Amino acid sequence: MAYGGETRSSYGLFSKRPCRENKVKTQRPSRMVAALVLAGFSCLTVTPILAAERLTVRLGPVERSASVSDLERFVKTGKLSRELEVFGPFLTQGVRQALDSRLELDSKIAEGIVEDLLSSPQGQRLLAALLLVFPEQTAEEIKMALQLAFAKANGLSLLGILKAFPGENVTVDLTATLAVASRINTSYWETQIARSIIKRELTVDGAAFKPTNLDPTALGPFSVQEETLTFSDRQRQRSIAADIYWGQNQRNRSDSAVRDNPLVVMSHGFGSDRTSLSYLARHLASHGITVVALEHPGSNKQWLDNLPLTINPSELLPPGEFADRPQDVSFVLDELAKLNRQGDNPSLPSFNTEKVVAIGHSFGGYTALALAGARPNLEELKQFCQRSLPVGRAPADWLQCAAVGENTSRLPEMRDRRIVGVVALNPTAGKIFGNKGLQSTAVPTLFFSTTEDAWAPAVSHQLQPFLGIPEPKYLVTAFSGSHFSFTEPDSPNPFQSKSTEELEPPAAQTEPLRQLVGGIAIAFIQQHTPQAKTYAPFLTPAYAEYRSTAEIPLRLNTEIPSRLARWLEAREETIGQR
Repeated sequence: MAYGGETRSSYGLFSKRPCRENKVKTQRPSRMVAALVLAGFSCLTVTPILAAERLTVRLGPVERSASVSDLERFVKTGKLSRELEVFGPFLTQGVRQALDSRLELDSKIAEGIVEDLLSSPQGQRLLAALLLVFPEQTAEEIKMALQLAFAKANGLSLLGILKAFPGENVTVDLTATLAVASRINTSYWETQIARSIIKRELTVDGAAFKPTNLDPTALGPFSVQEETLTFSDRQRQRSIAADIYWGQNQRNRSDSAVRDNPLVVMSHGFGSDRTSLSYLARHLASHGITVVALEHPGSNKQWLDNLPLTINPSELLPPGEFADRPQDVSFVLDELAKLNRQGDNPSLPSFNTEKVVAIGHSFGGYTALALAGARPNLEELKQFCQRSLPVGRAPADWLQCAAVGENTSRLPEMRDRRIVGVVALNPTAGKIFGNKGLQSTAVPTLFFSTTEDAWAPAVSHQLQPFLGIPEPKYLVTAFSGSHFSFTEPDSPNPFQSKSTEELEPPAAQTEPLRQLVGGIAIAFIQQHTPQAKTYAPFLTPAYAEYRSTAEIPLRLNTEIPSRLARWLEAREETIGQR
């Protein structure tokens, strides 16, 4: 396996190639409504031929009129006209910045995007939301306004879509907007643009995959054994529980084949626990792969449950947790190696601690990447956190910004050379590694991403980071599902509540995604064994297309399509200039 310029294994598809180069104050309800409304539409400045000149704002029974040009002047200068003074309590500096926030999109990329978006279920939901927000407009007028805003494509903003409506006046219902603002934000719609490009440009013939008797998504020939161990790290005062999964009663595999398999360690997401990937652990164990799913005491469900209700988002967890998590994994590997040498518990399997694949979900994805050599850049992260608007952040952005503590300038070395591969499911990888930190990733990497992820949006936390990871690497994109579709349906979900249940697809609908994770993860792990060539067909675009359905289209690629890569690079440059 590749480390820097060295090659440690000639197995399979993996060969080393050159890298590419303040607390939130409580506001009155009316003020919160305005802030959410204006910020929520910040993703959508263009100047149509026929521009609306006035804006009528409804908030319950209250209705006021203002000039759109005065609103533009406010955005540029911060000064309120006489007409806008009545909205003074609402038009804060944060709202001004949100109004000027733009989604950069090259006109060539924009071609066909609106049609594709509006024909999708996500686009239909957007259209229904906009009909409530703009009650005087028809569906066709809204479609035309979106088409015009995208066609001009000199930075899509709230002002742009308002001015694109026909007629002289546009009415906005702020009360209705409050209910939908959280679903209309820059990160989410960036992902929908990327979704459209990937889906169109990476279509391959699923018939090119030739099925055999081998099906890695099916249960393997081993019965699965489970046991829980607890390890005490006295130096760091952390007690780390770990569930061990392994296979017994083999029927079709030799002992040597099982010994060749790497050990798998699993790292859960923030606010979750070690059961979050238990379905995957059992699936791997049924194929003769030993799994250790550990729990991080500084960022698990128990930690989250004990936080004060009034916590500032930037205080969700201590900065030290960004180093403690990878160190938890390294510590447990050391303890397992001791168990191997001592042989005190014959009921346990042997642990291949010198060849380990790290699998992590969300914050666990960050953990796995750090173990593989990716280097956090706290200086760049600090700059992002200082300039990024709170109203525009996804939960994963808040989470990574917690790494920037008052007394934290850098994190210690966290790479563990026993890690030979990484599987990252919806990883939190947005700005924590800066612009170049992922180039230090020293092992093959497999990313899984979903286009309906509102917590760690695909564009900023998976697609953009994927550009900076050295080869060999794989990206699996599912055009359905949410941030938690790859996790155990019954495991803790820190963002689940009665108000968000409807946003989560039912477990039965996303079961094919979890089956896919099991199959592709096995194929990836087997690239570190003599079985590499046998499993190589399951790491191809044709296999992903073969596994696709009308409800859940899938794509697997080893590089970002050129059009999307250009947009991502331009997007990154624009963000850096703000």
